[in-house]
Amino acid sequence: MLKSSFETTLTGPSPMNAHDHARPSDPRSSRDPRATGRLSALTSPTEFVSPPPPRESSRRFNRRLALAYILLAALWILVSDSLVNALFTAPASRELAQTLKGLFFIISSGLLLYVLLRHHLAALYSVERQLVTRDAHIGRIIDTMANGVALIDLQGALVDVNPALCRLLHQPASALLGTSLGPLNHLDSREPLALDHALTRARSNGSFAAELAYPIHHEHHVEVHLTLAPLFDDDGQLTGYVADFLNIGDVRRAEAHLEGIGAVIEELASESDITTLGDKALRAASELTEFELGEIALCTPDASTLSIIWNRGLPREDDASANLDFAADLVESGTLTSRHFPDISDYYRDQGVGRVAGVPIVRDEKPCGALIIATRDTQRQLSPRHITMLNAVARQLGVALHRHALLLEARTSEARFRDVIDTVPDILYRTSLPDFATTFISPATERLLGYPARAFYEDTQLWRSRIHPDDRDVITRTIEHAIARDETYVVRYRSIHRNDERTRWFEDRGHVERDADHTPVAITGVISDITAQKIAQDRLTFLAYNDSLTTLPNRHGLIEAIEAHILQHPDASAALFYVDLDRFHLVNDILGHDAGDALLLDARDRLESLMPPDAILARIGADEFVVFMPSPQIDSLESHAHTIQSAFSRPFSIKGQDSFLSASIGIAAFPRDATDATTLLKQAHRALSHAKDIGPANFSLYAGELAERQQRRLALQSQLHGAVERGEIRVAYQPIIDLHSGRITGAEALLRWTNAEGHTISPAEFIPAAEESGLIVPLGDWVLERVCQQIAQWQHDGLDVSVAVNLSPLQFLRSDIVERILAALSNARIPAERLALELTESAILADPEHTARVVRRLRDHGLRVAIDDFGTGYSSLERLKQLPVQTLKIDRSFVKDLPGDERDASIVRSIVTLSQSFAMHALAEGIETREQWRLLRTMGCHYGQGFYFSPAISPEALFQKATSPPAWLQQTEPL
Repeated sequence: MLKSSFETTLTGPSPMNAHDHARPSDPRSSRDPRATGRLSALTSPTEFVSPPPPRESSRRFNRRLALAYILLAALWILVSDSLVNALFTAPASRELAQTLKGLFFIISSGLLLYVLLRHHLAALYSVERQLVTRDAHIGRIIDTMANGVALIDLQGALVDVNPALCRLLHQPASALLGTSLGPLNHLDSREPLALDHALTRARSNGSFAAELAYPIHHEHHVEVHLTLAPLFDDDGQLTGYVADFLNIGDVRRAEAHLEGIGAVIEELASESDITTLGDKALRAASELTEFELGEIALCTPDASTLSIIWNRGLPREDDASANLDFAADLVESGTLTSRHFPDISDYYRDQGVGRVAGVPIVRDEKPCGALIIATRDTQRQLSPRHITMLNAVARQLGVALHRHALLLEARTSEARFRDVIDTVPDILYRTSLPDFATTFISPATERLLGYPARAFYEDTQLWRSRIHPDDRDVITRTIEHAIARDETYVVRYRSIHRNDERTRWFEDRGHVERDADHTPVAITGVISDITAQKIAQDRLTFLAYNDSLTTLPNRHGLIEAIEAHILQHPDASAALFYVDLDRFHLVNDILGHDAGDALLLDARDRLESLMPPDAILARIGADEFVVFMPSPQIDSLESHAHTIQSAFSRPFSIKGQDSFLSASIGIAAFPRDATDATTLLKQAHRALSHAKDIGPANFSLYAGELAERQQRRLALQSQLHGAVERGEIRVAYQPIIDLHSGRITGAEALLRWTNAEGHTISPAEFIPAAEESGLIVPLGDWVLERVCQQIAQWQHDGLDVSVAVNLSPLQFLRSDIVERILAALSNARIPAERLALELTESAILADPEHTARVVRRLRDHGLRVAIDDFGTGYSSLERLKQLPVQTLKIDRSFVKDLPGDERDASIVRSIVTLSQSFAMHALAEGIETREQWRLLRTMGCHYGQGFYFSPAISPEALFQKATSPPAWLQQTEPL
């Protein structure tokens, strides 16, 4: 290798001058006065001053030059003699010409020879200068090489060395020059190697290499890799050898260092016993660093203190956590620390320690302890190699401790997982594919199926054998589909318990596991007992279509049954009877809900006993039943209605007393009145409303006058648009009287409508029309604004009265109703207590939660709330108790027959008593006689209104009545 590099250098030109190569201070220059370079050492002085042997090209040039001279000379003689003989005929002239011709030839040839010789010598000198410069370059290169290099003559003596070799052999150049290259000894075997053999091998093979223990002074040796290469001159003659010395001692020591660290790391990595691990780490640290003592301190789990866990030659008889300042410094600093006597703690001084060193132990990127080594030899030092080894041991110890912590955590997690598995109520499982062998199943199988887990490992068909026969095909298809296409599935099925043969419902959620080739290899899943959920779901499904009390179809079930009948018999006639129990809510309010439930069950039984076999009976409301009767005769609908009403002719025996109820019925026919179930039910309900308007215990057909009434309502809705702007609608005020004093205390705002033709339209007509069309909402807002402005006007005129305004269900159910009311009060600048709001029971029942929330907000702002037409709806005592209302208005239907009707008297008395029980006021509507006034006052009713006192009048008329003595107080008949 070195030979080739030298030869490459020798063949190239060099720009250096000869004088640049001379180094007077180099001792080797004394043996080379001309300082021509390192290669001159391989030539003798005599050979050096002699001209270099001519090359073949020079010889060829000389031969050609001599031949050319001979030819030119011969040609000159022949040509010149011919010319002389031709030009000079006289002998004397011819002899003189011959003489001059000879002199000319001698002079010209001499000049030519001089020029050629001078040119040749200049070329030889240039070559010599290039050789000297090139040799100087080689010397410079050899001097700067890191490896030791020597030039050796044919006898094996050192004739030149570079500084690196002098440093390697720890000798000056003067001591090495002239000495033999040997003796040579193999590095591993220490067997001698003959120098002649090495030189012969280098000459024959082109190079020779070996690892040697090369001797130096004081019987020491240096480990080198020696490479010998021969050197040849231009003629291919061997002139010597070049030797390359590579110091491999550091490399071998580094390899041994790495092997030592590797062995330690391998030993610590393979140790699973935590106790043995620490002892091995201490032993390795001591052996690698030659510090014979040591100890390992680790942080406690809360990282608050350190404690000695392992020690080597440093016993701690008292507290293992005392005198650990040095270890704490290591943990805090996070780097190597070394101290020597006397700068060590008292504990180490007492142990005779001369030097102590340590490194932190890092686990999971946080210092968790310290590895400490010590020695009693005060002269022993830690080399960089020792420090590297110590860090490696500490690092591997930290890794091992972290691995041990992870292993401990994994074992704890596994135990925890086992505890969870044992307590999970569901069955967790895993089966292999394609044999469906159970590879894991949780213990819940024994509780849910009566079989221990091991039974399913032993019998792969046990699970399938316990599945209900009707469900097996479904499971098979589901799992096959998941394996073929999807990776997850959910299937519900029944399975039979081993002990009591009870059937349970299960939900199986499975996932198909696949390998890298997407081949199904297993199924993992969770099986949950959903028996209770299934029962509840079936119950919910039943309740979705059936009434929970009577088990009859509810609204959804009824509509579904009617639609099914219409689908099967599209051309057959049918009739729907919408039955409402009159005043049923009083039974709940007075006798309680259990009494009401008993009455409903009795009513169901009575209706079922009167129905034909193909009829459908349903309960769709609190006191509403529906009878759907296929194929009735149209002219017999009234007869069927009377038959249904006859079911309520007998008294109901409830809690030992007889109660009488009547029924109102609305009738609609298919396909005359409607062609679908929903519309048919709606038309029957409209007929029921018409029947209830007539009075209790009536029935009405959705035909004839009812249809006309519907057409009239549509016309009213059309006329209502713009009626307010046209000034056709006004607000009238009916006085409210204190029945004890007879004084006007307030008024109820009522709408009156006179159309463009001058016809007065009853509120009973246009209010329902406004509600159906949605016009009631803007109309109600307009009433609120007008009433508040009127109150402000009266207040300005000196009349302080409160006014009650009716809120429709649509108006009341708006989310911003409170804000709109407060805005009307604010715009009019009147106190909130001057305005009262009346709600119907239907508005309350539409959204009980909204009602309670709004009423409380209104009450918080100081407004009063009353329930209008109390006794005609479905309010319960529980709901009434939760609403902060102040007034119950007794419907006029209970007042009109007083004092003659005892049943009405009992109802009114009950409502008054109820209001007193809830700290409310009762207000009776429809007072038309003095006797009714007297009776209501006697019953304890606080307030009243009616035509006896005044109809609804204008604001001016009300002001006049309120500021004058009332006419009803001027009667002579005493109250």
